[in-house]
Amino acid sequence: MKLHYNYKDIFKSIRLAFSLKKLAIMTISIFVAFIFYNIFSYLALLISGYSFNEIWHSFRFFPFLTNNLPYYSYILWIIGIISFLIIFFIAQNAVAKITFEQLRGDEFFEIKESLKFAFKNFKSYFFSPLFLIAFIILIIIAGIILALIGKIPYFGDIFVGIMSIPAFCASIFILYLLIILFFSLILSPIIVGCTNSDTFDTLFEVFSCVNEQPARLIWYSIILKVLSFLGFLIFGYATFISIKIGKTILSILIPDKINEAFSLAHYFIKISPPENTGFYYQFWSNLIERLGLFYLLEPNISFIPNNWGIAVLSIFFALTFYLLYLFVLSYGVNIWTTGQTLVYLNLVKKKDDRDLLEEKEEKEEIITPTEEKKEEQPKEEG
Repeated sequence: MKLHYNYKDIFKSIRLAFSLKKLAIMTISIFVAFIFYNIFSYLALLISGYSFNEIWHSFRFFPFLTNNLPYYSYILWIIGIISFLIIFFIAQNAVAKITFEQLRGDEFFEIKESLKFAFKNFKSYFFSPLFLIAFIILIIIAGIILALIGKIPYFGDIFVGIMSIPAFCASIFILYLLIILFFSLILSPIIVGCTNSDTFDTLFEVFSCVNEQPARLIWYSIILKVLSFLGFLIFGYATFISIKIGKTILSILIPDKINEAFSLAHYFIKISPPENTGFYYQFWSNLIERLGLFYLLEPNISFIPNNWGIAVLSIFFALTFYLLYLFVLSYGVNIWTTGQTLVYLNLVKKKDDRDLLEEKEEKEEIITPTEEKKEEQPKEEG
């Protein structure tokens, strides 16, 4: 695929993201990630005193921790978030690899191969941000030690005064590392998908992108964020219309059953965010109401079907709605992931004057003479 190596390439992400392979990987991965998140989040709330019914009626399949919980509840919740991120990073790396091979011209790169690549190179993109976190923690520990020395009478005061300038420089360095950490979480799976790099090479590339091309990195990411959000909304609205069409067709012959099953399915569905998320809650609540999906804000409080057949049908409808929601969400995430792949290729071209798409082909050509020598050896022996 021909790239312009400027902002125009970012708009290709809308088309590149609309791929059955990429959507399947991301949808299934987010589904599995949510299962892990739900397990740990429910455990966190259960051990803090909430009953299962209270959690279910408040959150359904997306529990969110509130204030004034014991510390071990937050530990479990953090484990759930980390589990979610691990699975999400694996999916991102697989999608980035498929996108990279697609840009090279390989339209038939398999899901199996991409996932194999993602698991094989897991350490590279997962330990890159962890290394930064560990380094930041070491600097903080050094600051705590300095504070402890400051408690020593007289000597401590003098020593802290002498070390005040280095301490201030360390604080600035922590801020810098936090910025690098933020972009490392975004770029690490993408970099590994494009370069097959190890942990330190991945970190070096993150530092290089942030230091040498900060304006393009931020500007391209802003464009990409808008595109992914618009793609999510448009694809979501199209999916909503398709559900309406399907319901209308099914209701021609069995309107009572379909209407009851749809109504009962709302018992399981709640996609609005927690109220304590402020602006985010207000925005999504208004959007859901405008789409006529106000019942998803506060789902049915009871599940009383007329017969077991309607009950089973409503459960299948609920599962279908959740999968469709994840499918739509996956498209928005894939726009971001494929777009970040294009962003990274652009940044490498700008900062290093390297075309990674051609570089891979050159490496394959270098192997050819070696293979020719191996073929000539039997002829010489004969």
